[in-house]
Amino acid sequence: MFNISKNKAVPAAADSPGIPEFGSPAVLPEPRAQEGKVKTPSLAQSLASTQKPSVVSEGFLIKGDIESEGILHVEGSIIGTIQADDIYIGAGGMIDGRVTCKNLNVKGKMLGKVVCDELVVAPSAKIKGEVSYQSLTIGSGASLEGEMTCRSSAV
Repeated sequence: MFNISKNKAVPAAADSPGIPEFGSPAVLPEPRAQEGKVKTPSLAQSLASTQKPSVVSEGFLIKGDIESEGILHVEGSIIGTIQADDIYIGAGGMIDGRVTCKNLNVKGKMLGKVVCDELVVAPSAKIKGEVSYQSLTIGSGASLEGEMTCRSSAV
């Protein structure tokens, strides 16, 4: 795979900073973009730009309105109005209120009004209220009570 033998020393590149001294910060040079190739972001840049979920942990109760452009993971309880891109209600989670999102995945309880593009209902889920969706997946054993409306246009 490599053309370097174990016995030969590898010469440092002319513009390479070399091996840092112990205790000094390691600074790596930016990869050079080759002509005709697109420069991909580094791992650090990718991790920094990846959106991490907001989590409502088990035992927490939040009353009020929540607005997020990312992912909301609920293992506790929320009473109020929620607007987010993606909402995941875990097996121990509960939302009572109005939810507007692109994707809703329910394993726990959802009470109230839901407007979403994609709804995934796990076998352990209990949903009670008005639900408006574009795509629906229901696991065997789930409990749905209320008005279910399939619509053709986006939220």
